[in-house]
Amino acid sequence: MSLTNRSTYHYKLPENLIAQYPPEKRDDCRLLLMNRETGEILHQKFADIIPHFRKGDVLVLNSSKVIPARLSGRKESGAVVEVLLLKELAPGRWECLVKPGNRLKTGAKIIFSNDFSAVITEHLPEGMRIVEFHYQGDFW
Repeated sequence: MSLTNRSTYHYKLPENLIAQYPPEKRDDCRLLLMNRETGEILHQKFADIIPHFRKGDVLVLNSSKVIPARLSGRKESGAVVEVLLLKELAPGRWECLVKPGNRLKTGAKIIFSNDFSAVITEHLPEGMRIVEFHYQGDFW
């Protein structure tokens, strides 16, 4: 398995298993544990992680934040389009995943509302696109 090939990370995950909001107490989030020797899987809370550490173990924390990044719009033809914001490159310029990707060519316009639209400006590997957003006021 290649760790640099994004297609190796694609899998089916039921929508109802994806957290929509963080828990009120952050350490109440779910924790999935797997015993490497037996294959046993345990479902616990993150607050219960300490007893599972052994001398020499390391805990790596991810401080990234999730943004409300999925936008629904329409092509000029009226076809529904989905844009997932991944990385802001400059104000109004983003690296994105788009659906349906094969139908959104360079130059395609996406309309989200009367004063919010975007244009596909570049194709990148692995289905990524550079998207220029056009809007009035604050992007967020």
